[in-house]
Amino acid sequence: MFSYDDIGEGDVLVLLHGLGNRKEAWVPQHELGKRYRLIIPDLIGHGSSPIDKNLTIGHAVSHIIALMDSLGIESFHLCGLSLGGLIAQEIYRSYRHRIKRLILANTCSYVPFVPAHMFISKQEQYLREHPVVDFKAHAINSCFHKMDERKQQLADNSFCIRKETYIESSKMALGKNYFPSLFFVRVPVLIISSTMDKVTPLINSVFMHQAIFNSKLVVIPQAGHLSNIENPEQFNKEVELFLAS
Repeated sequence: MFSYDDIGEGDVLVLLHGLGNRKEAWVPQHELGKRYRLIIPDLIGHGSSPIDKNLTIGHAVSHIIALMDSLGIESFHLCGLSLGGLIAQEIYRSYRHRIKRLILANTCSYVPFVPAHMFISKQEQYLREHPVVDFKAHAINSCFHKMDERKQQLADNSFCIRKETYIESSKMALGKNYFPSLFFVRVPVLIISSTMDKVTPLINSVFMHQAIFNSKLVVIPQAGHLSNIENPEQFNKEVELFLAS
């Protein structure tokens, strides 16, 4: 069973959300459905996807490819944000013949094992000692630079912390290093970052841009980790310009 949105018509653009989010995190991008067919899945362990104990990047990729096969879609543009960006890099590594263009937003290519494991352990302890609603509020606060009523509503709808899968989902990225493979990327790549991203700071995107020959780096000012929600106007504009070029 797949949980996904299928919006619009035209060239297919697949949107992959971040850790602790669900497909509703891409609501500000639904207007792209005027020009493209948007396929927006809930990643395994997230949103309304079935409970799955095999929470690995490899299995997440298999799940997405199975969805595309079920829809009869052979090739597509791919956009991943945060954890979705790491999964997008794995999809390209394993199925590069199916990817037309790649968009990596507020993400990185290398997740050092030790510091990431220590951070996840702290999150696990916090989840044991606090209600999920408190953890969700903390996660939202860390992902935004400035909050207003519109962003708060979108954030509340975008985050869905599933206590039974969140920590294992966090471990998907442990020790992953896609940086060496970036030198061999042969499709056009758009890298989107933001100046106030505390989760995946701008320097990660700079390194990725330097490694990928055919890449464009766009920096969204005064936005945090979820730049697609914090500044959807610029985010959508850059995506449209990139796909149309």
